[in-house]
Amino acid sequence: MINVLQLSPGGCKMAYVKYGIGNKALVAFHGFGQDKSVYKPFAEHLHQYTVYSFDLFFHGDSHYVEKDKALDPQVFITLFSSFLEREFIQKFSIIGFSIGAKFALLLTQYFAKDINHLILVGPDGVVPNFWYQLATGNGLSRRFYKTVVFNPNLFFMLLFLANSFKLANPTVIKFAKNQMDTQVKRSQVYDTWMVFRKINTPFKKLTHAQQIGDFKIVVFLGNQDLVIPLRELTKKLVKLNNLSIFELESRHSTLLIEASNFIKINKLLY
Repeated sequence: MINVLQLSPGGCKMAYVKYGIGNKALVAFHGFGQDKSVYKPFAEHLHQYTVYSFDLFFHGDSHYVEKDKALDPQVFITLFSSFLEREFIQKFSIIGFSIGAKFALLLTQYFAKDINHLILVGPDGVVPNFWYQLATGNGLSRRFYKTVVFNPNLFFMLLFLANSFKLANPTVIKFAKNQMDTQVKRSQVYDTWMVFRKINTPFKKLTHAQQIGDFKIVVFLGNQDLVIPLRELTKKLVKLNNLSIFELESRHSTLLIEASNFIKINKLLY
């Protein structure tokens, strides 16, 4: 059954589904282009957990009304607080994949003492993304980005130039093409990037949150992941306490599946 969080009639709606009936709570946030169903396999082997899997805005059954306005982190925190009250949850673990990790990280700032585990899978939001910051940093850059996204000829010409002058890895360029090859996909990319631009957690705040909550951090990285900078991310993460990093044989697109299999085989979180 799909559950919906909504602060006011006609306002943004965030949907989630429950998998499993365990007495521990695992809150899950998927990556770009996915939906809440990607976490169903986790519940199939984490029998002691109930997995609460959310649809991010512009994905699945979640809806965001004011597309020209960035999501206020406090609005999300208020929605999440109402979720905890509704489900009678006091302690929980969090997992976030790719852009979903930005929401997982944000929760550490507000619920540090309530978190048992923070699981990050190919996480966005730990290391600043140059292109993301460039595209969303100010009004002028956002207008230019909108022009590029909704002008396919211009967008693909820029990709061609990037490939010709070796400004980006060919695999990354191929990934970008696949994410932007239809109008629906281009709109989803644009809306997601624009609306999520204030969902940030400075590394110092993550460090402080862990000092307060003393929660365990588990990170899964793909050794073939060209979307998330593995080396730069690892250098930053090793500064944290109570940390486990697992480097898997995986690309970015298959990393969540590989992480699920690794957790099952090695009985992590059990």
